[in-house]
Amino acid sequence: ACQERGGGLRDKPSKRRDFYHTCYCLSGLSVAQHAAGGAGATVVGPPGNEVVPVDAILNIVRPKAVAAREYFSTLPPVN
Repeated sequence: ACQERGGGLRDKPSKRRDFYHTCYCLSGLSVAQHAAGGAGATVVGPPGNEVVPVDAILNIVRPKAVAAREYFSTLPPVN
């Protein structure tokens, strides 16, 4: 992926930036940085380069994933 000067990420240099590739790239970066779980992030460059941890399955920030699991665990099973 390639970064646009004004923000956002794109698939290839010849393409325009879009939300899909921006989300996809940042999610992958988050998973790579936080692969060790609770052992702290592996960040290249200054600490400001760290992105928030995401749930690798749901692709949402971890606190929201925990809240969703807690909520749905209280519901009766679907038949």
